[in-house]
Amino acid sequence: MKKRGFLIITICILLISLSSCSSGTSNVIKKFEKSYNTLDINGMLDCIHPTYARAIKGMAGLFGGIADIDAEDLIDVIPLLQFTTDKESPKISIDIKDSSVKGKSAEVKANISYKYDGQKEKDKVIFYLEKVDGEWYIVNVE
Repeated sequence: MKKRGFLIITICILLISLSSCSSGTSNVIKKFEKSYNTLDINGMLDCIHPTYARAIKGMAGLFGGIADIDAEDLIDVIPLLQFTTDKESPKISIDIKDSSVKGKSAEVKANISYKYDGQKEKDKVIFYLEKVDGEWYIVNVE
């Protein structure tokens, strides 16, 4: 009986963790939001199209080359720059309103709120996503 109970609990935990790793369009947007708010640069890069992510990492490599710093190290250090100012890091909140998928393309309409230096702003945006190798990635935001 103990084995069966342990197995059921293990399966429940596994299902809960897998559901949070789903690669749906809304989940990519929410992962980007969380990564942005926690200054997780690599998490944000995981949400954008691999071609653009490689380009950003390449730019980091160029800038890192000037300072003789590895690109990955530079990306890891960027959040620490926030601590060199006395301002709080900007935060965003994304409220998804609608999404539509057509083949390997998707549009996600959302309201985005952001706060920086005591100022609050709101905008309506459309995230454009593309599916690559079974995963959704952000390719543009208007």
